[in-house]
Amino acid sequence: MPRTPACGGIVARADPPADRRGDRFAAALTALVMLGVLVTSSAPLFAAQAVVFALGAFVGLRYSPYPALYRAVVAPRLVELGRAPRLAWLRRLGSPVRPEPAAPVRGAHALGFGLAVLGSVGYLARLTGLGEVSAVLVLAAAVTNAAVGFCPGRVAYQALYQLFARLNRHRSQPETQQGAIA
Repeated sequence: MPRTPACGGIVARADPPADRRGDRFAAALTALVMLGVLVTSSAPLFAAQAVVFALGAFVGLRYSPYPALYRAVVAPRLVELGRAPRLAWLRRLGSPVRPEPAAPVRGAHALGFGLAVLGSVGYLARLTGLGEVSAVLVLAAAVTNAAVGFCPGRVAYQALYQLFARLNRHRSQPETQQGAIA
């Protein structure tokens, strides 16, 4: 299987493109979970979110529960509701949009996984500040993604991808002998 240069993670060959609507729905659910984590200071709830992130990042987006819930329950209902004349605008929400590559979304899930594990450990070790900061970072990214479609995790993934690609290009260039007399 091919490896992504940024994270060194394995990307499945059959990983289909990501649906932006499902990603934003998942971000909204993640934001709700993070609000619950911040209100309750619950390490198990944070760990459950870490499992959701791990499934999306390391197993594949099609196995992640939030996008699966969107595909199975929400999208078909939007199409059904869009058939009513007064709710025709909902049809656009249920119709396919331009898909995006899965790798940046999986990279964002990997970043979220890291923060969720860090926060869970923080809460378990009674380092509440560490848990809260991690939860606030995940919450801010999730709200931004759900509200306006901008995902800081995808931007971070793409920046890391470009950085590692440049480093790999630099390493692969043959070294010249400086100071050698021709």
